[in-house]
Amino acid sequence: MSMKVKMVPHPSKFDRHESGIKQVVLNYAKYLPEFGIEIADDTDDDFDILIDHAGMTAGRADVAHLHGLYWTADYPCSRWEYAANRGIVNAVRNAKEITVPSEWVAETLRRDLHMNPHVLPHGIDIEDWTPKPHQKYVLWNKNRNADVCDPTPVLDLARLNDNINFITTQLPRGTKYSPLQNVRITSKPKSDGTFPPIAHDKMKTMIESAMVYLSTTKETFGIGILEAMVSGVPVLGFAHGGNNELVHNGVNGYLAQPGDIEELNEGLQYCIKYREQLGANGREIAKKYPWRKAVEQAAMIYQLAYEHEDNYDVSVIIPAHNAEETLERAVKSVQEQTYPVREIIIVDDKSSDNTPEIARRMSESDGKIQYIRVENGNVADTRNAGIEQSKSEYICCLDKDDEIAPQFIEACMEEGHKKDRSLGIAYTGLYYKKSKDNEGLSPWPDECNYDKHMSYRNPDNPRGLNQVPTCNVFKKEAWRRAGGYRSKYCPLGAGAEDAELWARMMSLGWSARKITNAGLFIYYAGGQTMTDGANGKDINLIEPFWLSMHPWAKDHLHPFASYATPINKMQSHPVRQYDEPIVSFVVPVGEGHEKFVWEALESIEGQSYRKWEAIVVWDSSKQPSKRFLDAHPYVRMVYNQKPSSGAGFSRNRGAEIARGGFLVFLDADDKIAPEYLRMSLALWEETHSIVFTDYINSFYTSEEDLPNYEGQIVKYFKETGQVLLRGKSADFDCERAQRQPDKDLFHWCLITALVPKAWHDEIGGFDETMETFEDVLYHWVMAYKGYCYVRLPEAMVYYRMYSGKRREKASLYTEQGRAVAKEMLQYCKKVLEGVEKMGCKSCPGSRKPINVMNEINKVLNSEVESARAADENFVKAEYTHPNRGNHIVTGAVTGIKYGYFGGGKKILVHKADIQAQPQFWRPLSIQSSVQQNIPQAHRPELGAPPSLDQSPKIIQSNKKDDGSDDGVPDFIAPSVDEQPDYTIEVDEQKEFDVKEPDFKADLGLIPGLTPNMIAQLKERGIDTPEKILEAGIDGLQEIRGIAEVRAAGIIEYLNNFA
Repeated sequence: MSMKVKMVPHPSKFDRHESGIKQVVLNYAKYLPEFGIEIADDTDDDFDILIDHAGMTAGRADVAHLHGLYWTADYPCSRWEYAANRGIVNAVRNAKEITVPSEWVAETLRRDLHMNPHVLPHGIDIEDWTPKPHQKYVLWNKNRNADVCDPTPVLDLARLNDNINFITTQLPRGTKYSPLQNVRITSKPKSDGTFPPIAHDKMKTMIESAMVYLSTTKETFGIGILEAMVSGVPVLGFAHGGNNELVHNGVNGYLAQPGDIEELNEGLQYCIKYREQLGANGREIAKKYPWRKAVEQAAMIYQLAYEHEDNYDVSVIIPAHNAEETLERAVKSVQEQTYPVREIIIVDDKSSDNTPEIARRMSESDGKIQYIRVENGNVADTRNAGIEQSKSEYICCLDKDDEIAPQFIEACMEEGHKKDRSLGIAYTGLYYKKSKDNEGLSPWPDECNYDKHMSYRNPDNPRGLNQVPTCNVFKKEAWRRAGGYRSKYCPLGAGAEDAELWARMMSLGWSARKITNAGLFIYYAGGQTMTDGANGKDINLIEPFWLSMHPWAKDHLHPFASYATPINKMQSHPVRQYDEPIVSFVVPVGEGHEKFVWEALESIEGQSYRKWEAIVVWDSSKQPSKRFLDAHPYVRMVYNQKPSSGAGFSRNRGAEIARGGFLVFLDADDKIAPEYLRMSLALWEETHSIVFTDYINSFYTSEEDLPNYEGQIVKYFKETGQVLLRGKSADFDCERAQRQPDKDLFHWCLITALVPKAWHDEIGGFDETMETFEDVLYHWVMAYKGYCYVRLPEAMVYYRMYSGKRREKASLYTEQGRAVAKEMLQYCKKVLEGVEKMGCKSCPGSRKPINVMNEINKVLNSEVESARAADENFVKAEYTHPNRGNHIVTGAVTGIKYGYFGGGKKILVHKADIQAQPQFWRPLSIQSSVQQNIPQAHRPELGAPPSLDQSPKIIQSNKKDDGSDDGVPDFIAPSVDEQPDYTIEVDEQKEFDVKEPDFKADLGLIPGLTPNMIAQLKERGIDTPEKILEAGIDGLQEIRGIAEVRAAGIIEYLNNFA
């Protein structure tokens, strides 16, 4: 590899101030030359690629190294933090390659940008650090005492351990001198009350000599943690952020639940007791993080960016349904483009006229024209089919009855995409033709107004004002990350599927721009995108509520890279962190439900309450498509090793890896309303009971049968025969529930309910031996255990009656189904005989005086007030002063007299006052309130730490496949005796059962070899693993881009696996 890079900030620009970014940049400068990469001088403009650290290049970089983000949505922040995030936003919008230091940071990009960054950990020079005899002190080490860097836990621990010394680099804001005799500060305070950092060599000695290293700050990676580990010092901290990736509980340290000082103190005693073994394990783990290895990974990423050739080819997709009259005109307009078009793909959607013959004839006469036929019935899926077939990175979708002027694509590419890497959509003016005497330049579209496009027209109309015409040139990567067009937004063939896609692209960080006012898109008004193939009549196009599943369109809390205007006139949108979800959605996907899971996930992503995670358990033999995985990188995927393992089995596997305090089981063919979580959590706050809701039933029927459903019909679609009915769940009755099963069968809710994970774990989850009806038994067992339910009387779940194959097996409308149900009721009775009935822990369901909606509104209204106040820089916060007696409380910055009260009071407080005295104020929200009330499972006491030279035992299941169907509960089917195996694929590093790679067929499977390197090898006749081994380390280093470390790694890998 021979490459010259320019790095910002330049290694020469750092002063004596210590920071994590400084260490990274200096170590990159130290080791990059070993991999053939030269760092250009600061004033040198002759370089191959530009490297950005922390968003310092104004968005011009080829590689963006994110060292973290300021989590401005989660704590009071200053304007400079919003400004710093703006620089990072510009970097990620433009960079070819993006790196983050940890999975925690990666989660935010996966969720808000729908992209998978490179997770590139930092490193350490192991030989520079030596374990030393400890000096009996606990060390807390950060270079500031603002925002997330709160040293208060140091004082809290010190108060509980007056016989242990503590050394800290910072004290809480407003505290200049240590208030405790056993706490020592490393430097004198400056005039502004902050504490200057000490020199790196002095801090190094302090780390090496510490008894325990205290890491309570939520680190994006934690170089200080790594330094403690390599020094043989056990790490004590909270279980969040980078701690979770470096510290293994009971192996090289102890992690307490965030904010739990009592457990943190238990961990301190544990770390002291087992210091020697924990420290030795930590040093072993740290050996996996040498700087040389980290920099080699960075060099490979630079190579990817360097070899990334911008592909400006364009493919034109023409969906065609009964297009015999206009198709040739549309195709001809593409053939006459002044910019070369790579291919024209005609996608015939079940035409019944001469469209197929015309398309085939044109494809025979022009090699660029391809013809494919689909049976979709809607323009969204038809366009997607053509785009998936395309080979270009830029796409133009042209309807069969429109055309484009010869300069259309040239204008969009030359003046748009080629000049702006962040541009997702380029469009032009529109020239309309209604008739010979009625045509002209349309005043629409104008310059793109993101706020109009991505905001409700009014509070009751969740449609935006579309800013972008159907025909434009968009980036395929933007389409890929957005998941493509969605058919639900064109239910009758065509509708608002394009406007909704543009909204999703813009929210993910792609811009849209009008390139010219010239009407280069020629639109034939009154043309048909889709007709009714059965009778030839035009279908009246409808515009669905295409922003209803985008919560930011209503509350303006956009994904952080969105092009909409940020709230509060800040320079960037609030940035959320997603690694500590309150709720875990578990979605099993069985046979036949692969197409439905898109909408289930869309409804999850559409929740107005954002602190959730999505776990999809794939139980189908048909593997998920690449388009599905590209569009949902935030989903934690679990793959059952044997398909059709069953709904109960799949739900349990998902629950096992869930991080949220609550579980919501959502079948792949169902979906939830946007306010489902917010309202359910609000009701939990008032009742501390499992929350279930009413629902909407969806099935197909004839118009003649509609009178049978009088009073229940929400909507009837005459064209398709689909009817939506309001379904009312039964109010919970604990006495009746604990009598089940009896003649008066009582099943009060769907599987979709808000359930505390601790309660799920206590009852053992779902019965995995049942093919069906396992959800009913699950709720019965929960009721027997004394856990109560409460009904939220709003239709919050959309339930498809027609898509569950297993329902037929136990249908009460067939003799076989009734027999199955009877057998399963007998099985349930036998199971429940072994469950001890517990008294109701709280039973709001039987207390008639409770007004559920009033209780919900109390919580939601208080949150609305807080949100409005936040717009004026006020947030709800708890006064945490240790003086519980009443006294005058005044804002340290604003001087606001908040009142006369003691510690524990919750009021609205100015953000500046919270920032000045974080030790006295704790911001509150529904989330923080819910977190305090989530039932917690008992944490088993840790034993002595293992020695890392003992390999962990892997217990494998010997259960066989139970042959169950697709994972949708309804009634009971016969039980089976054995359970299937499963494997898990999640973001965290896990062991996998993998197929043996076929290196002979594809050298690209060998880690460390890029396509460019493989081409060079093959030029030298080195085209098999055996020949690579013959070439050896020296021979591989003759290939551009392969240095000694990479060569040694390739040879070692092939010796082990080839």
